[in-house]
Amino acid sequence: MTTTRETSDDVPQSPSDLTRARRRAAAWALGATTAVAVIGGMVLFSWMVDETRFERPDPDFDALVGEISGLSGVSDVQSERWVEAPTFAGPTSWLDLTVTDAGLPAVMDFLCGTAYTDPVSVNVRVETPAGTALVVENGFDDPVFSSGTCPDFGADAGALVGEIDRLAPGLVLYASLWQEDELSLSAFEAAPTVGYDDMLPLVTQSEAMRAAAGLDPSGTVILESTSLSVPVMAADGDAYAALLATLARDHRVRSFAVVPDAEAPVDGIQIIAPPRTHDEVARIVAASGIPAAALPVRFLPQ
Repeated sequence: MTTTRETSDDVPQSPSDLTRARRRAAAWALGATTAVAVIGGMVLFSWMVDETRFERPDPDFDALVGEISGLSGVSDVQSERWVEAPTFAGPTSWLDLTVTDAGLPAVMDFLCGTAYTDPVSVNVRVETPAGTALVVENGFDDPVFSSGTCPDFGADAGALVGEIDRLAPGLVLYASLWQEDELSLSAFEAAPTVGYDDMLPLVTQSEAMRAAAGLDPSGTVILESTSLSVPVMAADGDAYAALLATLARDHRVRSFAVVPDAEAPVDGIQIIAPPRTHDEVARIVAASGIPAAALPVRFLPQ
């Protein structure tokens, strides 16, 4: 007579069976834990690489935004408050707004007098009735403003936009202060235009613009657009203006950039002009009397 062994779950397992089962369970648990750790690490790494932001709302910051939105002349107010991986600490508060030139003094008084204690980075776009606009910011690093301090834009935005409005109404410029007290005025917001005529009224006025900005008038103004990049001081303005006007009018030059500190073949003066004018343009630049006249002239493809 043959005896059949029971295989149901009620039959006790041998010690070796139990050991194998425990090993399988332990291996599964270890694998699952490792997978979770790897996936979590990958997610955290991606957050770090992408500087992923996580919102950190604050009622006091919301109140600050609400108050400034109600000021006369203020429009298009945007704000955000966040932390970044991997520390998730030190919230960053950011405020962006547009204000009329007439409303700017009240905005500055409000920001300088705020009781909000956390640091805030702020961008301000100041507009005139003629459509001229100047964008200034205090950046995400130093300096930021909070209770007891004022935003430091590096320039008197109200006086500077007034001077630009007088010289070249309708321009939209971004102002910033570079190393060695250089005032940068950049016009990159509008669609690229053919040539640099709209920037020419500013070329001879570096002294007036720096004075309006509250800076030493004798320093440098960096004028930049999609077609122009020149460092201008008061003593050089007339020479630059005469050269740029001649090149545009008589030789169809539509882009002119002084790049003195780069390495070849990027350094020098970069120009876009018809090939048939290259030799004459290079001769005119060399004889122009601008401080950069001795730099190599490099012609870029049209």
